[in-house]
Amino acid sequence: MLSRLVSFLPFFEVIPEILLFFFVTLVGCSNPGKTDKQEAMVIDVPLRTNEHEVKLSSFVDSISYIPLETKDECLIGSVDKILVTDDAYYVVDREKTQSVLRFDKSGRFVRKYGNRGMGTNEYVSITDVNVYEDKIYIWDCSLKKIFIFSSDGCFVREIKTNYSADSFFVLDDSWIAFCGDYKPNKEYTQKELCPNVLCVNIDNSQTVSDL
Repeated sequence: MLSRLVSFLPFFEVIPEILLFFFVTLVGCSNPGKTDKQEAMVIDVPLRTNEHEVKLSSFVDSISYIPLETKDECLIGSVDKILVTDDAYYVVDREKTQSVLRFDKSGRFVRKYGNRGMGTNEYVSITDVNVYEDKIYIWDCSLKKIFIFSSDGCFVREIKTNYSADSFFVLDDSWIAFCGDYKPNKEYTQKELCPNVLCVNIDNSQTVSDL
């Protein structure tokens, strides 16, 4: 037994710091110390004082409520987006009724744009909607198509693209910017690209990618 103990002594002589570390750690874990309350620092962040209030009146001069007309042909399930122009409000309901409804500034229902279905000039779902000048643009990412309607509800044209995007913006009569948020796009991935923004010219199909 003594010979075995002697054989282990060199090992303990080599790494005494390690043993000391484990000993201190075990003691510290088994006997947690108490923190003196006087040592705690209290930081007061006066976010609720009058100095930090942002009053609505500082950037809004008036508030008005416009009740929208309610009847069978213009029932709204949920409001996902509201587009405001000089003479109209466009309410987008992507989830419930899958429709785009136009109301005038008094809240009177004017018309609905497009139809959901699998037929010609019909969308399957509404991903995003934009209004530019006198045209309404409906983007269906599942079909990768934009459906364009005139303000009076007549179908104008559709644009097919190979890019998947969650939203888009009409820049002018020719250019549309798609925001893909790095969604997987097979054609671009094969080219080792993953653009976050793709600008498409709807007249000549020219594309410009960025980010």
